[in-house]
Amino acid sequence: MVAKEFLQWYANYPNPMGGYGTRFVDWAITSLQNYKVMPPYNSYGNGAAMRISPVAYFATSLEHCIELSRKVTEVTHNHEEGIKGAEATAVAIYMALQGSTKKAIKDYISTYYYPLIIEAYL
Repeated sequence: MVAKEFLQWYANYPNPMGGYGTRFVDWAITSLQNYKVMPPYNSYGNGAAMRISPVAYFATSLEHCIELSRKVTEVTHNHEEGIKGAEATAVAIYMALQGSTKKAIKDYISTYYYPLIIEAYL
């Protein structure tokens, strides 16, 4: 369902301000030309992280946020780092929406995803 929504969006808005990544465009065009959703393209780029924020608004728990993040990301970005980056972004947004402090978010992301060095901003 997510893949079909992405393709519908692309078909309706093929040239949005900011554009799409080249690999996404290739995936979308090939999918539309073949009348079927093509498999993901092993990307670990930032496209998945850039589009993941709505997941945090729909999730009912942190675990649900992680699950939704994977489902949305794996449509196009099936490389483990692409999945991890999008998941970390969704989790950080979810935690912020739930009222977590900057420090709690930083500590969680640093523990489970990537080390963050942002002491000056906390």
